[in-house]
Amino acid sequence: MARRMPSPAQIGDANLFSINRLSQVTGMARETITKRLNGVQPAGMKNGHPVYHFREAGPALYGESAGASSADPEEMTPSDRDRWYASEIKRLEYEKSLGRLIPAEEARQAWSEALKSMMLALETLTDLVERDAGLNPEQARVIEATVDRVRRQLYTELGGSDDEDG
Repeated sequence: MARRMPSPAQIGDANLFSINRLSQVTGMARETITKRLNGVQPAGMKNGHPVYHFREAGPALYGESAGASSADPEEMTPSDRDRWYASEIKRLEYEKSLGRLIPAEEARQAWSEALKSMMLALETLTDLVERDAGLNPEQARVIEATVDRVRRQLYTELGGSDDEDG
């Protein structure tokens, strides 16, 4: 069966969307679309219903005037802010279930264990190098002073005090 070529009028209609078609395309409820299109002038009528050109409908549906699109919860309406926080809690729970997010205390504990292992290795480095490489006492003191300086710098950078007892 031969397909008919669309007429120029039909091609122009491809960019015109009814509220029902916008709902199908975007997944938004028709009521939400109607509310967001308030103030947008329809491009015409089709089958007795207003149709909108997508270049006008798109910004109204997804632009700043769309209510909850603001990333700052303080600028949202109370109901949008409530939904935003609820969605953030769900997102964080999901991230945690995937293992992409760990509680702060677990992260602190893991870093603490890693740093303790590293510090133990640094503390014994001088003795190991002195014994295995046959360093003289002066060379061992240089290594020990360097390790002490690195240890103090790390301690300071991680929020400790800058005193000699650290």
